[in-house]
Amino acid sequence: MRVDYKHKVIVVALAHLLCLGGCVPPAAIVQMSAMKQSEEYAVQQFQIAESYRLEEKFEKAYQYYRYAAYEGHQEAARWLGKYYYAGIGTKKNYHSARRIFEMIVQRDDADQEQEAYLYLCEIDFYGKGRPAAVIQGYKWMLIGTRKNPAKRKQLEEELQANMKLQHIKSASRYAKSWLRWRNRDVSGI
Repeated sequence: MRVDYKHKVIVVALAHLLCLGGCVPPAAIVQMSAMKQSEEYAVQQFQIAESYRLEEKFEKAYQYYRYAAYEGHQEAARWLGKYYYAGIGTKKNYHSARRIFEMIVQRDDADQEQEAYLYLCEIDFYGKGRPAAVIQGYKWMLIGTRKNPAKRKQLEEELQANMKLQHIKSASRYAKSWLRWRNRDVSGI
């Protein structure tokens, strides 16, 4: 349904009348309405991006993932990070990919973003688009594989070949510190 300007004015006016008793400030109602519209827009943009991705029109998919991600859509942000990382639909840009994956892990309240941690591991450990940060990369690996022992074993064998024991201990300490800061269980480290 399309809502024209007159209907928006009526809705806002009714909200003002209902809130004269102090239940919700009128500005909050307008803000909530804008947030809902923004969420709906993000979902629509994500769905369009998904259809383009399935059609293998990656440049178009990239554009719509970007629109949805900027509106706060988590899954769109994940795809956008992957596109920047691999250069799909756009140029490779490890710096942008890293910023997106960092944002994702910062907002990860349910520990669902293992993939984002592993992308950060690879970018930092191997120095993609920046100087290598072996300890930081290993830290991300430890965090991202807490719930996947098979993947942890595989990556430990690969990464530890390029590390000293003191680096591994430091990375473990940093991983635990980061998890405590995020109020997470540190037992998997």
